[in-house]
Amino acid sequence: MIEKDFIEHFDQVTRVACRAVRMIPPDKLDMKPTPEMMSARDLAAHMFLSEKVMMNGARTGEIAEGDFQHAGRETAAMTTADEIAAYGEKVHADTNAWMASAAEADYAKPVKAFWGETMTPEICVMGSYEHLVHHRGQLYVYLRLMGLVPPDQYSQE
Repeated sequence: MIEKDFIEHFDQVTRVACRAVRMIPPDKLDMKPTPEMMSARDLAAHMFLSEKVMMNGARTGEIAEGDFQHAGRETAAMTTADEIAAYGEKVHADTNAWMASAAEADYAKPVKAFWGETMTPEICVMGSYEHLVHHRGQLYVYLRLMGLVPPDQYSQE
């Protein structure tokens, strides 16, 4: 089972990430620090669609390679930072709903991933958190390159 303190912290990290996404100016959504990196839009969407894929795996017991492409089609049509942030809030609300309803036995079942790993749903949750923090840090660099000051990482707003 996931501890209440962790859930609250994950919520805070997600709120701050969504605030950072909403800071991306419309004319900078396609900005890339270097040609081979994701655009600001793609990075923001990637942060949240990965949580969706991992948590779907926690629910179903499997993460298939096509899951990322399917989730990517959902975010591809998003044209504003606000749409992407709202998507992130919805995805995280779904994560919270699963954590609130999952029984102890649900946390013990194996999740098979297409890359050959078998993990627990708890690792899916922790991996989603770690992934969000990692890419939020990248987004902060993007925002700085845009001349913006990212939100404080511990902000309670």
